Parts: sequence; structure tokens; C-alpha cells
Amino acid sequence: MSLPRTYVDKDGSFCTVDGMTLTKTDDTRGYDRVSIGKNKQRRVHRLVAEAFIPNPLNLPEVNHKDGNKKNNCVTNLEWVTHQGNVVHAVETGLFGERAKKATPEIVTAIRAEYIPYDREHSTIALGRKYGIDPAYVWRIINGQKRKRIP
Repeated sequence: MSLPRTYVDKDGSFCTVDGMTLTKTDDTRGYDRVSIGKNKQRRVHRLVAEAFIPNPLNLPEVNHKDGNKKNNCVTNLEWVTHQGNVVHAVETGLFGERAKKATPEIVTAIRAEYIPYDREHSTIALGRKYGIDPAYVWRIINGQKRKRIP
């Protein structure tokens, strides 16, 4: 249990969170999330950056320097523009390589192995197994990517 906390949300409203234990969950894009209050989920890396990293230029996005969406340490995070975030992703191979990794055999396997609400066969688990971003796995499953592969 923690002490009550007050923070300012993006609309400038003061919000108080009573002392509670936060439960971390994964979202479909591979980021850690926590529930704050009723029906309000926030990404952990964003909360860490807002709390501990000054943002005098009011930059809109938080970048994981090492590309690992699970590494939410303050030393691994930085405020960036959207363009800066995309450039970082391309330079580090996090973006643009997904389609190359998703061979027809892997796409077929992902679609066959995915089981909704099953941790061992989730988008995150399949992404780890095949080395593909969980968001891209989700798009494969939903037919948004690699449509021509049955």
C-alpha cells in the first residue's frame, strides 16, 4: 500500500490517487500499463517520464533509448518528437524490419497458434517467440498485415 498521490494530467486537472497497489498489465503493443482510478489506464514509461524527466520543450513522446518497451528505468527514457521517435526506431532496427521477419511460415504459425486470453499464446508471447513486435503480431492476426498469406 502506498500513500495518496496527487498529479496533474494532460488537461491540467489535479488528480489524487488514494494509496493502492498498482497492478501491471501488458497492452497489445507490448508496453506495460497500470490502472489508475476507475477505467483509466496509463503506460508506465509515460508515468515515469512525467514524474522524473523534465520536459522544458514540451515534447510529445517518450522514447525507450534501448528499444526495450519493458525497460521503464528513468535512465532509459527520454522526451522526443514523433519524428525523433521514428528515426530512432528505424536506426535501431525496431521499425521496418518487422515484415522481413514475418515470413509466410511464421505468419501461418502465428495465426494458428494465437488463442485469445491465453498468456502462453498471446500476441506478446508469440511476438517473443518469433522476434516480432506484439503490435505487428496483432495486425497479422486481424488481417491488417500480410493479408495475402492464408
